[in-house]
Amino acid sequence: MNRADLDRCIGELYPLLSQSVDRVAPAGIADVQWVEANPKFRVVATVNDATLDDIVFPISEGLSRRFVRIDLPGASSTDLSAYYNSAASVSEERLEAATTQFESLFEQFSSDEGAEDDDDRLPFGVGYFKLLLSWIADELKLSPEFSEQDVSEQAQQLQQMCLSPAMRKHRNLDNA
Repeated sequence: MNRADLDRCIGELYPLLSQSVDRVAPAGIADVQWVEANPKFRVVATVNDATLDDIVFPISEGLSRRFVRIDLPGASSTDLSAYYNSAASVSEERLEAATTQFESLFEQFSSDEGAEDDDDRLPFGVGYFKLLLSWIADELKLSPEFSEQDVSEQAQQLQQMCLSPAMRKHRNLDNA
């Protein structure tokens, strides 16, 4: 939903979504004469930013009242541990180094000003850690210079690379 003019993309489906008609004739969809109502019919969409600052086109009232908003929490320590352990093959040494790094990350977030005492979640999900997951599984091709570094240094550098976009976004939200 971040980049599309949703009223133009799915506006014709509004009557169907509000169950005021049984079918609609969508314009601009080749070879589709009708879209018919079905109790299993759903439109699922995502918005990347909880503040909605990155949306190019505003979400109209007509659209917003037809959707249910579900906020997805960021990753917990348990989520991240399970994600790291989901690799088909795991280097125990790398897993231990990555675990040390993410524990340090959680400590940093919990000590940040304004962090809630019972909030043990990062402001982003486990997907940001895909690079580290590949490294833990020994699927990542490393340069000779990088490979010569200590495993804990590798984990730290990879985590910083993974999180630089998320951390930039988090700091921007904090400063807003």
